[in-house]
Amino acid sequence: MPYWSWLMQQAYIRHAVTGINAAVVGLLLYMVLEMAQRHILSIADLLFIVLVIGLLKSKLPIWLSLIGSFLVYTAFLHFMA
Repeated sequence: MPYWSWLMQQAYIRHAVTGINAAVVGLLLYMVLEMAQRHILSIADLLFIVLVIGLLKSKLPIWLSLIGSFLVYTAFLHFMA
């Protein structure tokens, strides 16, 4: 993108982009905290989240990590019911 480097050299635009990035990070953090308060109901939910993050950071393909974690969580819920 040849225009992006020129835009980033403009002080007003660079400051605006920095402010927009900060606002987006704040909104994402708020969204994560809201979701955590509503949906993390037990320690098992928290452990599952940590497990999924660990799987996504591993060398496994993402699709396999997500499908596998879904199946494990579904089996856990079925076992607990």
